[in-house]
Amino acid sequence: MSIRQLLTISILSFQSLMVYAQSSSGQSIYCPKDGDKVVKKEIQYVHPEESGENRLWNFCSVSSKGEELIEGYEMSKDSTTIIRTAPGHRICYNICSDTVFCTGFVNSNTSINYLRPEVFQVLPSAYGDSVVSLLYGEGKYSETLNICTYGKTSYKIDSYGTLILPGDTVRYNSFRTKHHTRVGQKVSPHTSILSNGCTDSYSDDSIRYKLDNDSIIWCIDRYNWFVPGYRFPAIETINTYILSNGIKIAHDNVSYYYPLEEQENYFISESYDTDTFDKVSSRKGEYKYSNFNYQEDICLDKFVYNYHISDDNCLKIELRSRLQCNTTAVLTNVAGMLIDRQEQTIPEGGCAYFSLHTRDLVAGVYILTLYSGNNIICEKIHLKGNNYE
Repeated sequence: MSIRQLLTISILSFQSLMVYAQSSSGQSIYCPKDGDKVVKKEIQYVHPEESGENRLWNFCSVSSKGEELIEGYEMSKDSTTIIRTAPGHRICYNICSDTVFCTGFVNSNTSINYLRPEVFQVLPSAYGDSVVSLLYGEGKYSETLNICTYGKTSYKIDSYGTLILPGDTVRYNSFRTKHHTRVGQKVSPHTSILSNGCTDSYSDDSIRYKLDNDSIIWCIDRYNWFVPGYRFPAIETINTYILSNGIKIAHDNVSYYYPLEEQENYFISESYDTDTFDKVSSRKGEYKYSNFNYQEDICLDKFVYNYHISDDNCLKIELRSRLQCNTTAVLTNVAGMLIDRQEQTIPEGGCAYFSLHTRDLVAGVYILTLYSGNNIICEKIHLKGNNYE
């Protein structure tokens, strides 16, 4: 079986259930229900950008690459499992108390049952919340070969900010979730690769040992951008790569757009309250609100921004301000020596774009400072040769 086939199995195994919660009632509101259907479209690849507070994600100009795909959700006959159906595969989830588990999947040539289900979300969730779990599953490949899969996943709501969707729709208070999965697999006609009733085969120590000693590990990073009140994400990006003896080999990147107009049946306007944003505020000591309105920015007096290193090794920065203002981006070393400085004027509700040169810089720590009106934000940029972390 080829690496591409194995990686496809991995991706299907760890497709995330589209659930998101803002308050203590989040489980009943935001979990998919029997009969739900969601439409998604493949779009040009969307770079996930940086995590953090008050971020800006501008996807207004992304173009469609494929036809619409429809996914549905149905309840099992015993009412214990939510089944996600899509062309060519089915994925099973259990919701127990405040925790969502993935329990198995089936596609055209592979079936996996998780003896140790993945715990990938606890409800309710808010910015900064995270959960880590180990998992183990067994099944059949092509009906004849035995297959076992084991891995480690982490889930975190790692960002919040302003989301600009295709059609220039602006949504404030949006959150981004990140699932990171590392998985190893074995395929054999022999049953010796299976647990054969021995739970030691999928103990914590056993799974960690396998992941640490396998020569090939498959990795999936999945990012979902959610708009408050909608059960499913608005944007999804999936990055897949292989670790071969510790060397990272890029495999595939894909992004999807879930049009909000196709989700209106699942829009929960009455669910809004301040619980999630009070939770964010109490952690940071600011931005406290008594009445939450999803159309208002939780950071009215500041701007939102994001950045990444481009293919030509430039530090690309995008910044959006609610008010017209002069904006300056400054890159220095830790001693304060100027490396690059650029200025722009942002119109009301507009964006500024900066491209600071980093291609000739040595590895190390640099300081990015953004001035916009009366606001100043500094952020460390960790360069590794011609890249950053």
